[in-house]
Amino acid sequence: MMPVNYKIFHKPGQEADAFRNAFAPSNSHPVFGAMQNVFAQGSVPWTDWTQLLMSTMSPSNLSAKSLGLCAHAPFLEGAVDFSAIASMKPEFYINAYNLNQHRMTIWDKHEIKAEHVRAALSFPFLYAPTEIDGEDYIEGAALETLNFDPFIEGKGEHHDTDTLIVLDILGDERLLRKPRNLYDAWVGSMITPLVKISQSQIRLFELEHNTDRKTGLPKRRLLKLKLMAAVPDDHMPNTMDWSTSNMQFLFDIGYKAATRFCRQHSTVLRYAEESELAG
Repeated sequence: MMPVNYKIFHKPGQEADAFRNAFAPSNSHPVFGAMQNVFAQGSVPWTDWTQLLMSTMSPSNLSAKSLGLCAHAPFLEGAVDFSAIASMKPEFYINAYNLNQHRMTIWDKHEIKAEHVRAALSFPFLYAPTEIDGEDYIEGAALETLNFDPFIEGKGEHHDTDTLIVLDILGDERLLRKPRNLYDAWVGSMITPLVKISQSQIRLFELEHNTDRKTGLPKRRLLKLKLMAAVPDDHMPNTMDWSTSNMQFLFDIGYKAATRFCRQHSTVLRYAEESELAG
């Protein structure tokens, strides 16, 4: 099959793994290391076409019996230093749904390894469930787009947090639109249910877990940063494109929106300008 979003989604199978390893070795390899350096020094279009060609040539064991379309992020270990996660200053969590026990599992920064990230990325159909210690997991965000459990009394260790910031990237109903083509419709089929799930989860958390039943007052300050609100209407049809230009555009919008948000709530967040921090 032809590769789709070939820089992110990779063909599955042992033969595909062997193929990727052969053409992505360390620079110490006498032949392929030199090829890798030549390709890296080329122009962006030449580099992209080279990657597309290699992805097209890659073998695959995909069949009607496969449990998912793609390999589980084979580039992960090369992109993330998992030994450093535990020493990160902030707390950090990822979740995945356990298909055997039918419950959500949350791992903290002291537990997270490559297999846990792959479990958290195992969106059904795109990826087969990830097996960890004999248990099968799928992406937690497919069922709970916002991982509120660490902030729920009786469930999480941060239930006494006084201020909670929600980075809302799915609650914008402009994401629900007529597709441009078959590929866009496929991507939209994944996003469409998540939009309503995200909205419902925020509302449920506010009513059930963030409201004092005796006083009716909020238990904590809940601040929402609607990251998609700053995206212009004319760009919305392109927001789900897997392209470098779209990624950079959305990153810039998100960064500016977050900066404005921090300034707006500077007293609560104890936010300071970079110049103040430098001084």
